[in-house]
Amino acid sequence: MIIRNLALAAIEKLKKTALQEPFGWRGTTCLLIDNHIIRKHKSRPHLSPSFADTQKIVQGLKSQGYYAIENFISRQHCELLVSRLDSALEKNPSLIHPATPYDHRLHGVEQIDDEFLFFAQHPLLQEIADIYLEEPARVAFTLGARLAASPDNPGSGGGWHRDNFMNQFKAMLYLTDTGPDNGPFQLLAGSHHLGRILKDSRILAHPYGSVRMTENDIDALLAKTGQARLHTLTAKAGTVLLFDSRTIHRGAPIRKGVRYALTDYFYPNREITDALYRHFHPVARMN
Repeated sequence: MIIRNLALAAIEKLKKTALQEPFGWRGTTCLLIDNHIIRKHKSRPHLSPSFADTQKIVQGLKSQGYYAIENFISRQHCELLVSRLDSALEKNPSLIHPATPYDHRLHGVEQIDDEFLFFAQHPLLQEIADIYLEEPARVAFTLGARLAASPDNPGSGGGWHRDNFMNQFKAMLYLTDTGPDNGPFQLLAGSHHLGRILKDSRILAHPYGSVRMTENDIDALLAKTGQARLHTLTAKAGTVLLFDSRTIHRGAPIRKGVRYALTDYFYPNREITDALYRHFHPVARMN
C-alpha cells in the first residue's frame, strides 16, 4: 500500500509538470500511463456480430478513425427530423447550449421528442460501439444541432480539437445535404492511433492534455506529415458518419445555408456519470 501511494503521488507530480510545459518525455509518459489504465478496463468481449457489415465498419474505424454509411435513413425521414428539431429548439431555449450563438446545440434531444429515439437506440450502432470500445457501452445522449452560416464562425465544435485522449465513439447523422460550403465534418485520418497521437503531440509541442488546435497548428502538422491525412466528409442527407473522437476533427466553417445533424455520444457504461452530464450542461434527462 505504501509503495502504491508513493507511485500515485509520483504520477500526480509528473502530470502537474507535464500540464505546464511543451510536450516531451513527461507528456509521453503520462499518455502511456493513461493508455495502460484504459486498457485494464477492456473486457474484449467475443461478440458475434448480428449485422453483416459490423466487422467491416469496425475495421474501418480502427484503421482510419471513421466510417461512412450512406442511405442510413431516407430523405423524407430527414425532412421530418429537421422539422422536429426546429420545434425542439424553439420550445426548449433553456436547453440550448449557450457557448455558440451560431451553433444551436441541444444535448438529449431524444428525451424531448420520441421521434429521435430510433437513432439513440439503433441496434447496429449499439453493436458497433460495444465491439469497437471493447466493453459495454451506451449512448449517454443524442445531440441535435442546427448550424447556420455566419461571419467568422469556426464551425461545429468550435474548431479543430480532439474530444479527449481516451477511447470514445460517436455516430453523426447528416439531416441535410452537406457539401464543401455547408460545414462538412473534417478529420485527420489515423490521428486516433497512440503512436500518431504521440508524434503529433511532439510536433505541436502543446502541453500534455491539450485538446484544442488552431488553423495554424493544423497547417504546420499537415506540412510535416502530409496533406493526404486531411479528409473532408461531404455527403447527402441520410448519411451517418461513425468516428473515433480521439481523432483531430472539426465541423468545417459553414459558408452557406444551414446544416442539421444528430450525434450519438457513446461512452463505456462506467464513464456515464453525473459528472459527465454536468460537463455538457444543459442536458435534457429523464426524471
